Amino acid sequence: MSISLKASSIPQSPVRNHRIQQKRQVFLGSYLDYINQMLLEEDMDYDMLQTHPYLKATEKPFYESAIPSFA
Repeated sequence: MSISLKASSIPQSPVRNHRIQQKRQVFLGSYLDYINQMLLEEDMDYDMLQTHPYLKATEKPFYESAIPSFA
């Protein structure tokens, strides 16, 4: 006869639960900070690309042909 113990059936101390929760919060906070940083960098790259003079010069003929009043 074998006895199987599940992790949920073993009581854990409140101190251990608190430490685990703190570690999860630190990890989650770091992870969300990283995602936020990546999204902000994407926004900066996109804004820089939209205002780049070469891009505007390349787009100009398309705008002029599509919208005659643009020229």
